[in-house]
Amino acid sequence: MANSNPDALKARQGKRKRKLKKVSDVLPIVGRALEKAESLLEDIDPTVQLKAANTIFQGAMAFCKLLEVGEFEARLQVLEGSQIRGSA
Repeated sequence: MANSNPDALKARQGKRKRKLKKVSDVLPIVGRALEKAESLLEDIDPTVQLKAANTIFQGAMAFCKLLEVGEFEARLQVLEGSQIRGSA
């Protein structure tokens, strides 16, 4: 099956609106994705429910890891700031 767009990769890259540079940029997106997956738990199809539950679990694990990384970033900034003030 041939792709109608000869440069699909370039087209997908063009759709990206912004670059996510910090954990604080990603957390709201993951939160919205988890809310969407949660709403799918009420679907009548048990397969959709199971996939939603799995997605929520994986998303929650990613969310926890992002929070942890965010805390490390904040601690590192404090340490770097105190070291800069101490050496000046």
